[in-house]
Amino acid sequence: MCRTPDASLYADARNALSVVTGRPTSIVPLGDDTAVRVEFEYSRYLLAVVDAHGRTDSDQWTRWHVTINQKSDGAADSVIAEATSAWLIDAYDAAIAEVPDDDLGMTPSRDDVR
Repeated sequence: MCRTPDASLYADARNALSVVTGRPTSIVPLGDDTAVRVEFEYSRYLLAVVDAHGRTDSDQWTRWHVTINQKSDGAADSVIAEATSAWLIDAYDAAIAEVPDDDLGMTPSRDDVR
């Protein structure tokens, strides 16, 4: 069963990423956790999860870990960029900045991954 610290947290995250990316987003189970998933072109997708390692007894799930992944046929998907931040959109921006040039020689920016 998914561990959901706060269902509204993930709903807000899904809405924020949907607005920022203009792409389909969903809340999905990820092992024992919950993640927000955003689908991109070029067989890529983003996963955003609350980083429990950033939590202390006095705060509420304040760190986000974002990965951008490349789907693979017949092999495990690979992480091509990742970032962690207290703010979801900051983690998203940092991960997008790490995406390597793709086969077309483009470096994706926030607008390019839409």
